[in-house]
Parts: sequence; structure tokens; C-alpha cells
Amino acid sequence: MAGMSRPRPPYLQREKTRHGKLVWFVRVGRGPRTRLRAAYGTPEFQAEYLAAINGEPLPGVAPRVLATSLQWLWDSYRETGAWTELAASTRKQRENIMLHILKDSGAKPYAAIGKANIVAGLDRRSKTPAAARNFLDTMRGMFEWAAERKHVKADPTVGVKGPKRKKGKGFPAWTREDIETYLKSDEWRDKAGGYAIQGRAEAFVRYLAGSHSNVVGLPVFETLALLRSAGMPLG
Repeated sequence: MAGMSRPRPPYLQREKTRHGKLVWFVRVGRGPRTRLRAAYGTPEFQAEYLAAINGEPLPGVAPRVLATSLQWLWDSYRETGAWTELAASTRKQRENIMLHILKDSGAKPYAAIGKANIVAGLDRRSKTPAAARNFLDTMRGMFEWAAERKHVKADPTVGVKGPKRKKGKGFPAWTREDIETYLKSDEWRDKAGGYAIQGRAEAFVRYLAGSHSNVVGLPVFETLALLRSAGMPLG
């Protein structure tokens, strides 16, 4: 009938604060309440409402990171010296690995991650042994730090073995065209061995056995780990 107001959408609730401000919430069943920030009746309000009833993050609002979540553990680890001491290339590689992991599991409690989860992660990457080893190195670095800081009772990566490294040449045979192109680049000048793995020659690397930072220069991570194990003060 004309003049009648529209019925309120389902799960939408409103309250008036002690300051007299009207605020809107969405609550499905006995689930948590989600406050809507946009002005009532606007397209932004409708978008927030739909996101809330579907259990999705509100548009433009960063989800709260719980201190029990894997995302929190990763963020905290990246603020420590154990992280900043890694080579820049290693940090970038591990950030890319965690980007995919956190997309699916960032909200999950890190304390629930056990050895079986680490092994399952290796199994999912079994067709690409290098990716499996990099995954294990990433998890091991984070959980070694977490165990040292008492965030977890035990390091779930302890005793987990990665796939064996390939034996053979890391470089394929270069064609005459490959050689001529590389020589024209002048990148080989003043390089030990005539190449730099962080440069054009990286396109020819099949795999890397050992420490990436050692190939580039000093193996920083391994060196610091040895110094710590020897009780050397690092300041």
C-alpha cells in the first residue's frame, strides 16, 4: 500500500548509542554481530549488508587479525631480526610462498599446525621438489622462531625431511645463440665464473642445490645460525 515503509531486510538490526547515534548491525542466527559503517540506504550500505550476511569481509574494511592466527604469527615473524637477516631474495621468495598459504589458511590458529600438516604441504608439492623444499624452509624458519619465543610448544617442522636434491648439472648446455646473446650483454665482465645468478644467467638455471645466498655471495642465514649455535653475541 502507498505510504507504507519497506520491511527491514532480514538479519538487519539497529541500536541507538548513549549519544543518540543510530547504528546498524547484521546478525545471522546466533552468530557474531557485524556493524555496518556506511550510511543507511546508500549503495555502500547495501554492499556491506550483502557481504555481512554472506560472511565476507566488508568492502574497504581490513579484517581484524587475531593473535592466534597464522597471519599474526607470520606478520610478527617478519618484524624480527631472524627475518631481516635473510637475504632479500630469500625474503621475497618466502613472501610469495606465504601469500598463497595465507589466502586459504591465514585465519586458522597456528597452534593447530602439526607435523602432519607440514608433511601434507610437502606432498601437495611433490611434483616440484624445489617448491617443496622452499615451502619447508619457509615453515621451518617461521616455526623455529615461534618455538624459541614460546609462541608454540613444539616446532612442527622438526624431523620433517624435504625431497632429496637432484644430482647433475644445474645449467643446461648453451646453444651458440645463447652464448652470443649473453656475451653481447657484457654482464659476464667482472663476474666470478663469468655469470651472476641474480642477473640474465638466472634464466638458464634448472635448479639450485644449496643456499641461494651462498651462490650470490656470503651465506648470511647459515653463517648467523652457526654463530648462534656457538654462543656468539650478535648485536
